[in-house]
Amino acid sequence: IQPSHANPDVVLWSWTTNSLATDRLPDHRVVVKFVFDDQPVRRRRYWLLFERPDAEVCLKPPGHQEDLVVEADPLSLARWHAGAIEWDQAIRSGHITVHGPTDLARQLPTWNHRSSFAGHTTPAAARKASNSPKAP
Repeated sequence: IQPSHANPDVVLWSWTTNSLATDRLPDHRVVVKFVFDDQPVRRRRYWLLFERPDAEVCLKPPGHQEDLVVEADPLSLARWHAGAIEWDQAIRSGHITVHGPTDLARQLPTWNHRSSFAGHTTPAAARKASNSPKAP
């Protein structure tokens, strides 16, 4: 995934429309603020409003208290969403930080089935693997 493909608009929209694990959402409304400090002003703050069985991306505060605040590098969030890295790996590296109740923070990544591309090998990676020397 290239930085040009790490648009927070697209990643968060994809999460709420294509990858939402509705069966894993809590029984109560949850508001998650996403902060992308390295983005242009218009793309620095988003809110995901999770309310079973739906979720939506908000460009302005939705009028409810924030339960979690996620500070993220857009590329790392996109890579996680695409299945290229694990959530724990992004947390340990400091590229994603979650503030709020620990239990809720642990649940957050489970609300995403992740992209349909998760776990698929790219053609370039497949070519590289097929051209690698074979073990004896």
